[in-house]
Amino acid sequence: VLYTVSNKANDNFSLPNLTKYLRMKGVEVHEGSTPEESLQVNAARLLELLDRSEQGNAAGGQQSQLLRHEHVRQTIPREELEQLFPDVQEAYVQQQLDYGENSRYGDRWKISCYLVVMEHWKPKIMPHEPMVRVLSPIMDRCVQAYAKWYCRMHSLKSVDVSVMNAFVTRYRASPDEDQLKKHIDGSNVDGSVILALPTQEPFEGGALHVW
Repeated sequence: VLYTVSNKANDNFSLPNLTKYLRMKGVEVHEGSTPEESLQVNAARLLELLDRSEQGNAAGGQQSQLLRHEHVRQTIPREELEQLFPDVQEAYVQQQLDYGENSRYGDRWKISCYLVVMEHWKPKIMPHEPMVRVLSPIMDRCVQAYAKWYCRMHSLKSVDVSVMNAFVTRYRASPDEDQLKKHIDGSNVDGSVILALPTQEPFEGGALHVW
């Protein structure tokens, strides 16, 4: 929610984004005499909306629908990943992508190796078969774990899950290889699974931020 209603720097509300979100949720938008007044009143209405949603979920005995991510431990046992990791290393190759001149990355993104690529995805890249052979069974179990989690979050008995993109990304302390900056996976994506792989190189820092 905060990502949706904030500005590009994520240091303040965006009035157009805030009012659009409120209208989408059926909340009356206040049009003040100044942008500052509109922002203050509508920000308060957003907080009221979030409070009502939280209280409604609590009253119904459901998990909060505002928090839509979760750290699920031992989805794949660490020992199993450590045994598999040398094969992952051997299969890994950098597949360079060209996102175009309007992207923050341009043609500099090259630290991912793909197992699955959705049809008609741009920039076009092909799955790397050695990585497909090594990690497809792990990916399938992640899909099963995600389906179970999704059903629990949405009170469903079952759900069909399909993989749009799957890849291994290797981060290093080098320019253009040390992070994936803040982004949205896609408006047509219902959810993502991020699996932490082991590493043979000790490091400090590193984090995953969910906006």
